[in-house]
Amino acid sequence: MPTMAEEPPPRTATPASDGRPPHQGAAAARATAAAVSEVSTTVERMQRAVFARIRRSSTAVSTAVPSASPVGDTTASIVDLLEASAALTHSAVRLTGSAVAATVGAGLQAKTPPGTLDESPRGAATLAGISAAFGDHLSSSAGTIALTTPMSVRRQGRSVPVTAAALRQSYPTAAPGVAVFVHGLAATELVWGEHYPAAVQPLTAVMLRFNTGVSVEANGVALNQLLADLVDQWPVPVERIVLIGHSMGGLVIRSGIAAGQAGDESWLSRLTDVVTLATPHRGAPMEKVASTAIRALRLDAVASPLADLFNRRSRGIKDLRFGAVHPEDWGRLDPDDVLHDTTSPQPLPAGVDHHGVVATLAADPGGLSAHTLGDGLVRPASASYTPGGEHRTLIHIPAAGHNRLLDHPDVAALLHDVAVAGASRA
Repeated sequence: MPTMAEEPPPRTATPASDGRPPHQGAAAARATAAAVSEVSTTVERMQRAVFARIRRSSTAVSTAVPSASPVGDTTASIVDLLEASAALTHSAVRLTGSAVAATVGAGLQAKTPPGTLDESPRGAATLAGISAAFGDHLSSSAGTIALTTPMSVRRQGRSVPVTAAALRQSYPTAAPGVAVFVHGLAATELVWGEHYPAAVQPLTAVMLRFNTGVSVEANGVALNQLLADLVDQWPVPVERIVLIGHSMGGLVIRSGIAAGQAGDESWLSRLTDVVTLATPHRGAPMEKVASTAIRALRLDAVASPLADLFNRRSRGIKDLRFGAVHPEDWGRLDPDDVLHDTTSPQPLPAGVDHHGVVATLAADPGGLSAHTLGDGLVRPASASYTPGGEHRTLIHIPAAGHNRLLDHPDVAALLHDVAVAGASRA
């Protein structure tokens, strides 16, 4: 029985040898060269499989029809020549890519300051997309870790250290209640609607950014630690915590709660509400289809290298297949070998209210198209699921896509109601 390879823990970007932060432009050049190399290797493996198939066919014909042996020998010689030529071409592509990356990376490092790409909206979005696709691989390499973002508090695009001094400076009017926003796959804290922070008053809105490519469980561990630190360092004593997650963010919240329960963390005693927006609690159809299609590619020797390449997609994406939030959810198997749901409910703590929001592209949320298509990425049955309990609130928003919930008046109204109605419970 195959076992699940251990995922390296998320790493924090460390300074370069000269004391400066890692350079994101140089890391991007290295990552691009690595991607080109991997694609080139995949194409080369597919070509070799085609050449091997031609050789087998030629040998079979020559064996069955001895008079055709000269033709078979000629075919084999041509195939050998083509294979050698292809190998030289791919070697040249890989060497050229590495050389260009080194040159471009050196130029970027000399001309642009380090650690600034993720502070611009466009740069942050680009890095978020790269991290979503390959964030687990990038975070395990010292050369590319600068392209990923460890779990952190962000304000106006900039990272805020979770220290008493930094939090006091960034949140001069900090309230005793905090509403923590956790974004989804391939996103940053910049995607949230500008009215949401005001909607959660009298709570103080705290926006997080993280690498969505690592496993949901790893991000849950990081969220648990960040919330523990936040409670310790917040400018005023924390009396109440509300967690708000969009899409994958809702899974990260559930995973963080499970990690907090395992460690008996004190921040859980302040948690009163969890709000999940279009969260695939029971999985996302697109990842399920992708997994099945990739498995089918493995049945053909020529397409098998392509399946290996597609399986390089991040662990974070794979966790969306069934909504995995706990290491046991994969049954100790490699996710690539799991086709049926092995997850188990991770109930919210007693006394914590769950508020869910479900969107459907269809105007009629009860119709067949709404059930089938959902919001384009998540179906209603998945988004409306609540583990081991009942919703305090469950609302459906018709004629709305998955990302529409990031800036929707009905969501803002719900956040306001949660913030105000729960104030007496703090």
